[in-house]
Amino acid sequence: MFRNRESELKAIRNLINRPSERCKAFLVYGRRRIGKSLLLKEAMKGYDGIAINFIATDETYSNIIKDLARTVAESDPRLEHLGSIGELHGLLAGLKVSGLRIVLSLDEYPYMKQAYESGDLDSIFLREMESLGGNITIGFCGSY
Repeated sequence: MFRNRESELKAIRNLINRPSERCKAFLVYGRRRIGKSLLLKEAMKGYDGIAINFIATDETYSNIIKDLARTVAESDPRLEHLGSIGELHGLLAGLKVSGLRIVLSLDEYPYMKQAYESGDLDSIFLREMESLGGNITIGFCGSY
């Protein structure tokens, strides 16, 4: 059962449902086992677009991106063609040009950051988000 997170739930739902011309993002961060993942799932219930919940695992960056592409492709038949993309830029560009309203939740994001060996993944996402349209919202979730 979901309790005691009404204000956080409302804030996330308000953000993902608010029209925007630019990509939106939110961060859910805290100790392990306090309900962050459940909060994300609950916030996306009833979303009138495509809600994609991806959970990163502790493996290579290449495998994480392949899993992310597969998760995106399985989320909606209109995104099936993105399942074979093996790099972040192409995957996000594919989401943008789809024109679909999409919330992409990246749960266990610190695993992605840890696996990325070519620089700072946060700054890569920042650059990518500058070119994405308002149809995309990205949620970052992690533990300490």
